[in-house]
Amino acid sequence: MHFHAAGIDIGARKVFVGLEGQPVRSFETFTSDLVS
Repeated sequence: MHFHAAGIDIGARKVFVGLEGQPVRSFETFTSDLVS
């Protein structure tokens, strides 16, 4: 395990992003949905 690193799971319909100490966030796979 590497600390200070993010985990990203790219699926066909959603992208899930996890950072240590933060809740997992999900985004639709359309580019406009990735901008937060």
